[in-house]
Amino acid sequence: SVTTANGAALSALKNAEAIVISSQKTTIGEAYNAQTSAISQALNSQTQTAITGLNSVTNAGATALTAQTSQDIAGITADAIAATAVAMDSIVKKMGG
Repeated sequence: SVTTANGAALSALKNAEAIVISSQKTTIGEAYNAQTSAISQALNSQTQTAITGLNSVTNAGATALTAQTSQDIAGITADAIAATAVAMDSIVKKMGG
């Protein structure tokens, strides 16, 4: 009968639609996962780049500070030696040397 044929056709259309929707869901899910993965990788890469940059700046600062400290110590030591030499010279002169 026509009703039976229409029912069968409608049922077939619903089944086909369900298959298409399921396929689309899968495709959307895969695309979402791929985008999420790409974003995560990009963020990880940017984070690593930032960390490398910060480490470089920190290392450069530490090196500069170490060099400056060494120069300061050398300068203080030289000043102390010079002052000691002047004091010794003065003492020797006072002693009649």
